[in-house]
Amino acid sequence: MFHGRKKEAQKVPSAEEIAKNQEKLDKIVQINKQLLKKRAEMDYSEQALAQTEKYSFLAADFYTLWNYRREIITHLFEKMDSA
Repeated sequence: MFHGRKKEAQKVPSAEEIAKNQEKLDKIVQINKQLLKKRAEMDYSEQALAQTEKYSFLAADFYTLWNYRREIITHLFEKMDSA
């Protein structure tokens, strides 16, 4: 027992589950590359902000995403202040 819980045997994923997980991982990797490219190009548009919002639901633990979102928002606020 571990903190009052019984230890359960690990479930071996089926081939279908593995394929589904791999598909999700491939999608995450592709979007990561796109966002990193946009960040390197200093794309601070509202469209980029919307894309980061959608992606945050898919991979919320990608810290570079949150840093990029902060950079976009900062840029947009600075742009509004100078107008």
